[in-house]
Amino acid sequence: MMPNSLNPASYSYVVSAEARPAYHQFKCVESFENTNALNQKQSNGRINAGGGDYYTAVSVSPFHPLFHSQIEKGISGIVYALLDKNYLTMASCEGHDGTPPFVKIALASLSDATDILKCLNSIPYVTCKLHKTCANTEVYLENGLPKVRHLDPAKFSKIKETDAINKLFFRNHASYCFLDIILYEHNLEWWNIVGQLKMKYHKFTKLKNVKQNIVDIINSEIFPIYYK
Repeated sequence: MMPNSLNPASYSYVVSAEARPAYHQFKCVESFENTNALNQKQSNGRINAGGGDYYTAVSVSPFHPLFHSQIEKGISGIVYALLDKNYLTMASCEGHDGTPPFVKIALASLSDATDILKCLNSIPYVTCKLHKTCANTEVYLENGLPKVRHLDPAKFSKIKETDAINKLFFRNHASYCFLDIILYEHNLEWWNIVGQLKMKYHKFTKLKNVKQNIVDIINSEIFPIYYK
């Protein structure tokens, strides 16, 4: 996923959206209209910028008044809980075709993840992974129409990635790292059939409970508000 490289970094999306209470710090300080690079709900339920040989999606600013239309219902509880604590959500997915549900957040430094990991690492079937970069797709215009494509690693720029995220969230950080919160990641050895079946059964029967457990921890006092 990558933040929108177009300027301004937010979108106009004509759908009805459920109202949400104000976030802890997020306030819509400016209003933009940009019809470029919209994620749309696909026939299989995914919300993204298009399919084909691979699925692509564009990070959307939570400052946009219809940001909620870009979040899949099955992961929205965790996304909104993180936003209420002022975390910068970059990407999310409720899980499709065997892929695990996840939320990706941007942090100003690796040390900012310490308290988060303490809170979440104890939850069964929840995996947290830190990354130094996030961008793997880019938005471009072709004949005046927005397109999304894989980003050539040779063209990757940490400076441009940081600048795009600062625009998304009205921040001014010098750099970012990224934390993935993944539910039921398929990281078992291929031969561990018993473990795989156990995970599938637990996911089928307990996924809703695990999601609620994460939301409850994020909403609790032990989970820090992100002031950066």
